Amino acid sequence: MTENRTTPPYPDIPSPDQAIFDLYIKYWSIFGKVEVDVKVHRYLWTSFFFCGTALGFLGNVLILLATREKAILLDNITTTLIQHVAVSDILNTVLVIFPTFLTVAANRWFFGKEFCYFRAMTQVSIQTHSMLLVCALSCSKLAYILFPLRSESWRTRYAHIISFIMCLVSGLPLPISILMVQNGYVKPMFNFQSITCEFMVVGTPKRLTSVYAGINFALTIGCTVVVVGSTIWLTVIAFRLSQARGNGLKLRGVVTVICIAVLYCISFLPITAVYVVFLIEQKGFRFPEEFNRFLFTHGRTFAVHIIYLNNTANVFVYLASIASFRDFVRRWLKRLFVQFGKRSRVAHEEVGSPLARYKRRATETIELTMGCAANVPEISRV
Repeated sequence: MTENRTTPPYPDIPSPDQAIFDLYIKYWSIFGKVEVDVKVHRYLWTSFFFCGTALGFLGNVLILLATREKAILLDNITTTLIQHVAVSDILNTVLVIFPTFLTVAANRWFFGKEFCYFRAMTQVSIQTHSMLLVCALSCSKLAYILFPLRSESWRTRYAHIISFIMCLVSGLPLPISILMVQNGYVKPMFNFQSITCEFMVVGTPKRLTSVYAGINFALTIGCTVVVVGSTIWLTVIAFRLSQARGNGLKLRGVVTVICIAVLYCISFLPITAVYVVFLIEQKGFRFPEEFNRFLFTHGRTFAVHIIYLNNTANVFVYLASIASFRDFVRRWLKRLFVQFGKRSRVAHEEVGSPLARYKRRATETIELTMGCAANVPEISRV
């Protein structure tokens, strides 16, 4: 969410007949001498969002299939949370990454005003849900190791309560967003820096707008602190367990959770740093002009897009840390290649290769010979 101080030289929401990258140049012209090569940017963004769409959808569907077939051999709590993370990543891929890929590939915004409003209002809720799931994943694994006898009873007693609290907290920004739009404090606009729709503050920020920004900042900082703290604790425990014998069962899944937490930190720490610098400047402290210019142009562009790494790279974490998941993927790839090989062989024979022609001629000759022999009249010998 940014502040709109001047009238921008581009529309709030592009129409289907307007080229996105023509408006993209106008956006970057606001920042002065910022070199923009449209062809290179369009190629890079198209490749980036295509990979994000493919990995975000196919990778997480593969994770759900693996959990369904018991190919991820972890404890029940961790496996359940992995399923929730995969569903959340698929939702983010369908609602955010895929529409952005179509936008940069076609150089048009086809989704209209309604979807732009929907995208801006649900952005924080989707990100908050992902952050809370990673927090629950790291904390549940830590509790499973520290209190192995109580973890199962806690799951049966408090699982529904924890799920309700997570849904409540992740859904809290949504009604506040609706109130801010209805009162005219913010309006959804197409942000050419993130190439998607976000909220833009109208005029002087109101109290409700500050509360909304404070909730977002508190959730981001709080989740990051919890994930970093539990990850450090898990790392210490994993190191100690690796030094002892007979603790392989307790260590199972710890490396996976640590890798997911590290991936989360890589994804969200840059945007957290941008928020922190922005809040420091609001308190009156001033950074050098060159630093501000870089941070709020290329720095923020990098920060808002590296978040997608949290939705697309989990499948590689599971491939690297879970042997049963690697075996499952290997079986699926083998089955896929076998089916593809059969269809290719049949199609090649149907086209008319020399071997297929020889087989067909031999078959026709045999059938013709047998047919002629069957039609020869029998000669009676008297």
